[in-house]
Amino acid sequence: MSRIAVVGAGPAGSSLATFCARDGHHVTLFESESQPRAVVGESLLPEGNRVLELLGLSMDGFVEKHGAVFHRGLQYVRFDFDEAERPRWTVAHHVSRVEFDQRLRNLARNAGTKIVIEQLKRPPSGFDWVIDATGRRRAMARHWTRFEGHPLLRNAAISNYYRGAAPLRGGKHGDVGILSLPGAWFWVIPLNNALSSVGLVISPERKGLKWDDALKECPEAARVLANAEAQGRPMGHQDFTEYATTFSGPGWGLVGDAALFLDPIYSSGMLFALESAERFSRVINGTLSAGDYERQIRAAAALFEPLIIGFYDEDFHELGFAEKSVQSPQFRSGTVSLLAGNVFDDAPRYAKIVSRRLSDLAAQLRADRQKS
Repeated sequence: MSRIAVVGAGPAGSSLATFCARDGHHVTLFESESQPRAVVGESLLPEGNRVLELLGLSMDGFVEKHGAVFHRGLQYVRFDFDEAERPRWTVAHHVSRVEFDQRLRNLARNAGTKIVIEQLKRPPSGFDWVIDATGRRRAMARHWTRFEGHPLLRNAAISNYYRGAAPLRGGKHGDVGILSLPGAWFWVIPLNNALSSVGLVISPERKGLKWDDALKECPEAARVLANAEAQGRPMGHQDFTEYATTFSGPGWGLVGDAALFLDPIYSSGMLFALESAERFSRVINGTLSAGDYERQIRAAAALFEPLIIGFYDEDFHELGFAEKSVQSPQFRSGTVSLLAGNVFDDAPRYAKIVSRRLSDLAAQLRADRQKS
């Protein structure tokens, strides 16, 4: 059995440690914080349930998430996860990261992982494998590889927690809200009946946009937060989308955000954290090659990416907000499959078609409108 060091006890690191310990490896999990902190990344996708079920993690007490509601001006459209093509899971959850991360740490500890509270500056010695799961800090990864930002997705964000936010118009209990304004958007994630995570993502062309000014441009966000009370100080986040040039090498590997991070628009971060952890455990036990691991993660990200770009260049809005009479059932089911995170392995046919043809479909709809 191998001696494995996992650096970072977030969802990717704790999940990987659990799988490896259950496989009989000697696992040490290094973490700089003795207790998990409240961080963004609270909204999960239904397809993340594959790994959560393998872990056996209890999701009791977390808010169920059945879909997403998008707002643009006074318009809104809702997508329910049960509209997906071949849906395997139709419910996800919003989680308090303090509680969620602690549950995952406990799983790792109960599986036999040794947890060491120490902030490492360099990869530890004496291990057969050292895995970076430190998220976007990439504390170990920067010793092994380089990172490349996306040429288009170079956004920043501000976020905070609010108590007493109003329910989203057009949504159902537990829906995540995506509220658009020119060059920016708000997320609204209900963590429980009283507390919501709310963030403002700002594109480079709107650099310097202030929170209060954004609220003036987004009537739904202003309504939702009209009587809400901010909790603590806002957090800032920079340059979301970034990929490692390679995900592994002799005796080292990257999981979760340390390998890649996509723009947060569709809440894919936790899905990639969980999937990369489970898949890299197979690299360690020899049932998956390192090359196939990287190809699988990159292929899933490539399915998501056109939908992300389509959100910012308005192609997604063009189709998503179109009248139901011009939305084919296949487009609807393919879109929801992507929103549900069904992008790994046997991704549904129409999810692939929507990903590949989103721009063309939006252009055709614009052309048809001009003719009429």
